[in-house]
Order: sequence, then structure tokens, then C-alpha cells
Amino acid sequence: MAPVSDASVGVDLHPSGDAAELSAAPGGRATLVAADATTWQDGTFEAVIAVGVAHVFGGPGRTLDAVRRHLAPGGRVLLGDGIWDTPPTAPALRALDATAEDFHDPEGLSSLVRKHGYEPVHGHVSTLEEWDEYEVVVDRLAHRLGAGTGSGSRRPGAGARRCGRAPRPSGPRRRRWRGVE
Repeated sequence: MAPVSDASVGVDLHPSGDAAELSAAPGGRATLVAADATTWQDGTFEAVIAVGVAHVFGGPGRTLDAVRRHLAPGGRVLLGDGIWDTPPTAPALRALDATAEDFHDPEGLSSLVRKHGYEPVHGHVSTLEEWDEYEVVVDRLAHRLGAGTGSGSRRPGAGARRCGRAPRPSGPRRRRWRGVE
């Protein structure tokens, strides 16, 4: 196993904007790597953040498997993925172009985390206000880095619809888990 890094590393297949700006974190220890996260092998870390990336790896289970390659023994994971906080309606499924099996309910996600060898130590279901705040921050960051998001809108909730998530009031909400080995 590679030595554990104390640096912050972001991996993105198509980074845009000024990567040097992202590297200006305290102590200059942040790096943005242009690479395919599914095959990237250069690092072992005490903490891995995987928020909104499960689609890259083929779901939250495969994301947890991929995270393990980069997690030091005793390390922690912050996993953020969509869930069904209520059973999905037919309109929500159509809006998402999804099936009921595409997301777990909170208990199902917790079981999946355990099945992949992690112990959930905290779970959180975001409120609609938290969800909107998250989407606005992501939208602003994308605009700041020159990535754009396709709609040009910065209003709360726009990101949820633009990203293929169901519009209010029904649809998945984000659940974040921190797991320890």
C-alpha cells in the first residue's frame, strides 16, 4: 500500500477553470488531477469524500468498493448519494427517468454500506432547504470555474431539475454516511 497522503486531491475526468486556484488551499496541499476516477491509482488517504459521484462508478456499492482502494486502514468515508425518503411516485420516476430500484431508502443504504464492509457512524437526510443550498453552491462553483451547468440559472432548486432529479416536492434526497473500516 502506498504511503498515506496528507494532501487533498480531487480527481475529475474533465476539470475546467483554473486548477491552480483550487491548489491554493491552506498549505498549498490541494491538487486537482485530470484523470478517470474509476481507474486512478495514485494515493491512499485517511479520508475519502464521495458526494454525488455514485453514477460514475455504477452505484453506491461500487463507489464504496472503489473508495477502498484509496482508504488507509481506519480511514473514514463521506458518502453522499440520492435516496428515496418516501416511496417514489410514477411522476417522480418519469421525471428522473429512473426505476424505484435506482435509489435506496435510508435503511437500504445503511444495509448496503454494511454489506460493503463499512460501519455507518452517522446518517443525514437533507432537508429541501439544504438540498437547494447544496445545488446553488455547486452551480456557483461551476460558473466560477467556467464549467457552466447548461441552464445559466442560479436560483435555488434549478440544479436539482437540471441534474435530472425530480422537482419539488417528491424525489430523492441526499443521505451522507461516514464509515470506518
